[in-house]
Amino acid sequence: MAPGTRPTSPYLASGFYDRALAAGRHRDIVGGRWDETARAQMACLSAEGMQPQHRLLDIGCGALRLGHKAVALLDPGHYWGTDASLA
Repeated sequence: MAPGTRPTSPYLASGFYDRALAAGRHRDIVGGRWDETARAQMACLSAEGMQPQHRLLDIGCGALRLGHKAVALLDPGHYWGTDASLA
C-alpha cells in the first residue's frame, strides 16, 4: 500500500488482526455488541423455525458471535463456521 493511503476497510489494514488478537479484543473485531447481536441473530433464526436437527453454515463466523449461541441449540456436528481470518 502506498504511503498516505488508507485501506478500504480497517480489516484490511496491515497487522489489524494480529494487534486485535494480541490485545485480547477478538470480540471487538466483529464490531462489539458480541452477546447482544448473537441474541438477536438467534431470535431471528428461531422465529424462522430453526430446530436442533437443522444444519447451520456460518460464513464469516469471526469470533463465533452467533456460533457460541447456535451450538447450544443444534445437534452435535450441525454447526459449521468459516472465516477469512486465519487467526
